[in-house]
Amino acid sequence: MPLNSSHVLQCCNLSTASTNQQIEHNQIPFHSSFSTVNKVKAGKKSGSYTKRLTRRFRCENMILNRSYMTLYEAGDIKGTLFKICEQSDYKTFGQLFIPTRRKNLSKIGEGCFGEVFRCPDESNPTEYVVIKLIPIEGNIKFNGESQKSFSEVLSEVIVSKELTALGMGLKNNTCGFVELKRVHLIQGSFPAYLKKAWDKYDKDKKSENDNPSIFPKTQLWVALESAFCGVTLENNVPICPCARLSILLQIGVSLAVAELELKFEHRDLHWGNVLISHSSSSSSSISSNDNLCPYCCTLYNKENEKSYVKFRLEGHEWNIPKFGYIVHLIDFTMSRLEQGELLLFFLKRNDKIVMCFYFSMI
Repeated sequence: MPLNSSHVLQCCNLSTASTNQQIEHNQIPFHSSFSTVNKVKAGKKSGSYTKRLTRRFRCENMILNRSYMTLYEAGDIKGTLFKICEQSDYKTFGQLFIPTRRKNLSKIGEGCFGEVFRCPDESNPTEYVVIKLIPIEGNIKFNGESQKSFSEVLSEVIVSKELTALGMGLKNNTCGFVELKRVHLIQGSFPAYLKKAWDKYDKDKKSENDNPSIFPKTQLWVALESAFCGVTLENNVPICPCARLSILLQIGVSLAVAELELKFEHRDLHWGNVLISHSSSSSSSISSNDNLCPYCCTLYNKENEKSYVKFRLEGHEWNIPKFGYIVHLIDFTMSRLEQGELLLFFLKRNDKIVMCFYFSMI
């Protein structure tokens, strides 16, 4: 079947005519039939209630307690990280990679920052997590560059936590950013079980990183533990145009939510930083409410909530058909955001990245 843009839009329940009309009225360009949920406006009494709930969710569920800001303002960057990690001293690798994790451990990626491993979730071994290991504050150069400082790592941690918290927002809500579960501060040399996983990756894919055996026992590390969210879009672009449109819309709306809530800018959003995972909403039997994509025969049910990804923008709810894929954005090293009186971003000077915090007095 030849590719036809209007047909693709029709498959996604998106009308080009209504889109143009809504753009002229400065509205979100989604046709009403694109969502199974009508636009919901908060009532007069719900504004303050929403703020109270959002504040409570962030403090209790996202362990984003603002008490760490007291340490930061006092200039104690390391103490700030310990506060966020809920640690009083450095952990060992063995405390993070417990025996059940070592049995099913693999390296899945790398970067100039460090190494990325996948292993079972400690609280739910049937699910996987990703652990990003970053060497910090050491004198040994890694991949020809100086190691990151506490300040540089702290910024990425805060940005990741704020974006994770958007999944519990009441006015603006998205789960389109990778969920940061925990942060750990570790001291020690690279253990044998991680080196074994590193060697296998090097044999299969040829690592471009320095061999981690160079690090001494005194080496410090930051470990960012996140939910496992699939593979990169870069090497796994779906053939189906409806799936591609769904991915594009999920990216766009997630960024819109973060921009509205946090004035967020990713600043490094290439398709290697877009993860896609297969949706589990497919059904083995077809009902009267089911539709088949004419390009890839993906089955989706217009009446089934699992066929959609949910978002909330300015109190209005929108659903985007998955067409088999769920999207998550990663890597916030270069990102910028605002949260209350806090403005966080990076400056790059003389090939060195400098973290800056600014506090508004208004």
